[in-house]
Amino acid sequence: MSPPQPTPARTATVDPPWPARAAVALLALLAALPVLYGVLVTDSGRDLSNAVAIALGGHWPLLGPSFNVIWSLGPAWFYLLALPMLVWPSLSAALLLLAALVAFKVPLAWWLGRRAAGWPAGLALAALVAVPGWSALAALTPTHASVVETAVLAALLLALRARQVGPGASLFPLGLVASLALHAHPTAIASLPLLLVMVWPVLRQRPWALLGLLLGGLLPVLPVLWYEVGRGLPQLSGTADYFGRSDYGARFAAMPRTAFGVLFGGEAFADRLLQQDAAPWPLLQLAVPLLALGALLGALRLAREGQRLALALWLYLLAALIFVLLLRHPMPPWMVHSLMPLKACALLGVLGLARGLHARSVLAALLAVLAASALGWQLAALEQARRSGELRVPVAWAVDVTGRAARGDDLRSYLPAFEQPRLARRLCRSGDDLRLHGDLAALLSMAEASASAIHCGANVPRIGGADGGRHRVGLPLALLARMGLEPDQRFAGFGLIQPAAVLHPAEGVPLRLDPEYLPDRLNRLRARGLQRIDLAFDCPRGEWLAVSDLGFSGNALRVSVTERERPRAADAQGWLTQAWRCAGEPIRLQGEALRAELVDVVRLR
Repeated sequence: MSPPQPTPARTATVDPPWPARAAVALLALLAALPVLYGVLVTDSGRDLSNAVAIALGGHWPLLGPSFNVIWSLGPAWFYLLALPMLVWPSLSAALLLLAALVAFKVPLAWWLGRRAAGWPAGLALAALVAVPGWSALAALTPTHASVVETAVLAALLLALRARQVGPGASLFPLGLVASLALHAHPTAIASLPLLLVMVWPVLRQRPWALLGLLLGGLLPVLPVLWYEVGRGLPQLSGTADYFGRSDYGARFAAMPRTAFGVLFGGEAFADRLLQQDAAPWPLLQLAVPLLALGALLGALRLAREGQRLALALWLYLLAALIFVLLLRHPMPPWMVHSLMPLKACALLGVLGLARGLHARSVLAALLAVLAASALGWQLAALEQARRSGELRVPVAWAVDVTGRAARGDDLRSYLPAFEQPRLARRLCRSGDDLRLHGDLAALLSMAEASASAIHCGANVPRIGGADGGRHRVGLPLALLARMGLEPDQRFAGFGLIQPAAVLHPAEGVPLRLDPEYLPDRLNRLRARGLQRIDLAFDCPRGEWLAVSDLGFSGNALRVSVTERERPRAADAQGWLTQAWRCAGEPIRLQGEALRAELVDVVRLR
């Protein structure tokens, strides 16, 4: 007779071998590095500029990140990011903390799975939360929403621990972490019913434990409550208006396609990001749906044997998915990051296809190899893009989980986050007479000058402008290659060229720290209207005319170039810069933008 097979409860007491622990550590490291390679987008700039302003002193916000110009979270995220910069006054400190918080989801998943069903489940769950999907976008655009997976997993782990400890467990830590998860992104509310079910035995036997749960949840909300009560609770009326205007019929009609996008669209995004190719192989797009099928079969198999937890997790994931899909349409990926831990827990049902500790550990190891390989591939793609200064981002998936959004040019100028402090320090050392132009200047501006503010102090650098004694135009090396130009110097994937002439604007724009959210500033500028540009100048043969939008996409720049009254299309183009080869004829440049002073016009040779 064969010996009895270990059950999850029994394998939970088996000490994990050192290769499993090493695999978890490797996965955590590989999950942290893409955050440092991330792009400091508008929301990143909002988060970091507030944190830098707090670290520098005199800025004490009561509100945190805002949504849809209606809701604002508490400021806990801003203060958390500021803490390391109080010890080490560098933007790198905040970036390292952000990377550590994102990567901490891997050991949290390991502890959660191990505590629930043994170390093979822990290793499998750690691998499943690390596999690039929508998490690849969360790392590429590091913001408060990037840490919601970590916060949800921490709450699940605390709830499981409270359930296993029993009536003596304190629920204050769970309330605090669950509230912080809501501050990472409000859609984390979809996990709250599951957390309450998990701790219900504690609440039933010790009802006053609810007090600790509520107190922990209330603490991070106090600043925004103070602000709201003093102003008549404007967010409540805004919420009622939002849901009153919502078209739920359209959301229900789109639900099947959107649900598929939530569950598997992230893998389509990751495949295109990892392969940087116009026609990538659908590797993760095949692997993860097959894994989901295996997880469903495993959950059904376990249910037939009386173990219904895996099937219950699938049903809960479906309910949480429907709830989130009713909140918004179209559905942007950052709205579903909070569902990814639930998806990973549901996928853990694939272990139900394995019998015995050995089979489960082999399957978990295969999942770890898949996750580590994909993360390594992601890093290689980002490093290749860093060297060229351009990254091909699947924009259609980045704004809509179905991938059916109107597609623009996927090519983006690319400066990894970890390069921003180095660029700021270099700019600060150059003195007040240096003017930086081109895409490199725009990327510094997009981060809301958070790097230059903490590294330059009172020496505020300027971007663009004909004033100043020295000028350097920073363009992606890939774009310069298309133009046939050799840079004078190099920085990361950008070439620095001394311009032959700076034609617009007359004065440089100071890179001043501004914690206000850029879309709020743009709304006021739109009310003012567009500013016009009309320039006429000579363009000597052999030179290039380059027009860069230092206000990036939010500046609403439209520009046209005519030569002897004949319109000319750009001869080379990047994300933020258009370039025309000069033919020795007079040129007229006309355009309009929200901020004309951010339209950078130079001649290159």
